[in-house]
Amino acid sequence: MANQLLPPNVFYDEFEHDGRTLRTKYNVISLDDMHRRVQHDCRNVSLWARFSQPMALLIAQDETAIKTVVAAVSQAVQTMIDAALPLCAPKESAAQIWTRAFGLTYGAELRSEPPGKGAEIYQMDQARYDRFFGPAIEALGVAHLFDNEGDGLPGLKALPCRKDRHRAQRQWRVRRLNGKVISFLRLIKASTTFDGGIDYLAWKIQRHSGVEIEISPWQRRHPVIAGLLHFYRLRRRGAFR
Repeated sequence: MANQLLPPNVFYDEFEHDGRTLRTKYNVISLDDMHRRVQHDCRNVSLWARFSQPMALLIAQDETAIKTVVAAVSQAVQTMIDAALPLCAPKESAAQIWTRAFGLTYGAELRSEPPGKGAEIYQMDQARYDRFFGPAIEALGVAHLFDNEGDGLPGLKALPCRKDRHRAQRQWRVRRLNGKVISFLRLIKASTTFDGGIDYLAWKIQRHSGVEIEISPWQRRHPVIAGLLHFYRLRRRGAFR
């Protein structure tokens, strides 16, 4: 029921290997939800932002499943670029547009990562993002807006019209509001499915922001209340944005 109301459901596992703790967080989502949440009109950025990033299909039921996932990734990349384009400046390169897109999506969720994460994500897989960029803008039907600046990559040739820019700014305000609320509700939902979730969250916050959090036994028994208290304190310290 929770997955139908607020997908995806999130679970967690960890195990020791060669003296290290290996952690995994995994989501369960239906194909229908996956398809719907990478479309241009989806206000929540979480799926189309994630599916734009590198991924591998480890096990597929059949050829249809493969095609479905490939189509979702293709659509996610188009949605990502299309949402960022109206806010780009003339002469911006593919690198700048990808960086801006990831910065916008990270700002539309409750995140513990510091500013500049968009550039880091792009640089980790620069060749992949550059390779996807040209086909994405061609699929969007806006290739005429781009010009080769001598680096082998397209760049934005002209400003989008003012009307489109203002419309995009309004859309991103809606996405930010939607993303903050949905992220908060998903954290509450995860407290019932995510064993050890508050410890994982404390580890992730420390990893990304350097803020160390001690979790007490009482907080593990009441993760929602403890999470709200920690969120308020961390928000004031700038660890969340």
